[in-house]
Amino acid sequence: SLMGSTYTGSVKAIGPGNALSTLKAAKAKGARVLVRLSTSHSNWQNKNHTVNLEKWKALVGRFKRVNLQPYINDGTIIGHMLIDEPHDASNWGGKPVPFATVEAMAKYSKQLWPGMTTVVRSYSTWLTQASFRWNYLDATLAQYSARKGEINGWIKTEARLAKQEGLGLLV
Repeated sequence: SLMGSTYTGSVKAIGPGNALSTLKAAKAKGARVLVRLSTSHSNWQNKNHTVNLEKWKALVGRFKRVNLQPYINDGTIIGHMLIDEPHDASNWGGKPVPFATVEAMAKYSKQLWPGMTTVVRSYSTWLTQASFRWNYLDATLAQYSARKGEINGWIKTEARLAKQEGLGLLV
């Protein structure tokens, strides 16, 4: 109900059963949505809290029969948020998610929806540490907080590093 008047975009976890109605409502309000298709990470983690890529793929694969394409085409869906904070070892069994796993997630998403932007919620500074060039990951969502320092300098650094990696940046 706040879309369009107060807010113009959102990160939204959707399910196959509510995806089209949610996206239709967002479109009617002129809103843009970064969709999460994999539910809570607790549903696709191993017992040791590491990523179970096959479980993640199965959850994302539930959307194969949902026609997201019109919402990708018209810009209502601005991207698919693959994973939240893969750099934060405390979320993933004591170690950051391997860069190759993040890239595999992006590749799988691109196999299903070639035109949908793939996004990870992380920092450009972390993503630059990968030993390879990102081929399937399109963008990073970096969340600012005051502990990151002065905002303009922080944004300039994140933008420069994202560009260096060939990635877009959402802040």
